[in-house]
Amino acid sequence: MLAAMAALAVPVGGFGLNADISLGDCRVTTFAPDWIWQGETVNIMAVARNQGPSETKLSLSAHCPAESEDVFVMPADAVSTVVPPYGRARIAICGIRVSPTARTGIHSLSIGATCCGENAQIVYPISIIRGSLVEKGVWSILLPALVAFLWSAALLIVLPRYAEGGAWKRPSAVFVPVEESHASEASTHERTPD
Repeated sequence: MLAAMAALAVPVGGFGLNADISLGDCRVTTFAPDWIWQGETVNIMAVARNQGPSETKLSLSAHCPAESEDVFVMPADAVSTVVPPYGRARIAICGIRVSPTARTGIHSLSIGATCCGENAQIVYPISIIRGSLVEKGVWSILLPALVAFLWSAALLIVLPRYAEGGAWKRPSAVFVPVEESHASEASTHERTPD
């Protein structure tokens, strides 16, 4: 509970990478994570705002430099969408997979954007960190259950040492606030006239 209150009291900005580019009448903002686990998938989203009177087509494709070819498994096809006049559209490149045996560290990922007859390249430095402790499947369920069981056992062993034996069987004394107890004493000790 204390950790949750501290997390709410000290806000931390979201982590990620973004880039703004202008391609003709279209302004494109791309969003990507700044880190990813080994063996997981990276998705990159783009929001296009068309500031012109005619619709435009936005195409995105993902590439990796030669030194990162063993790190990323790239989708084969580019994705595209039509951006309406004075409107906006969202598009995402999904399925950029990080190899489970990829070297940890910072690796480059390049996004190619084409719109209004113009091209641009956006390079993202994505940090690859060590993958999960256990593989997906039965162990990913059993390990958290085992940790929860061990903590429960620890609480059952430690808590009785700090409690009176059988205290949970007896009702506790009624709590009377201090102000009410002084008022009741004053009413019972009133002076009678002589």
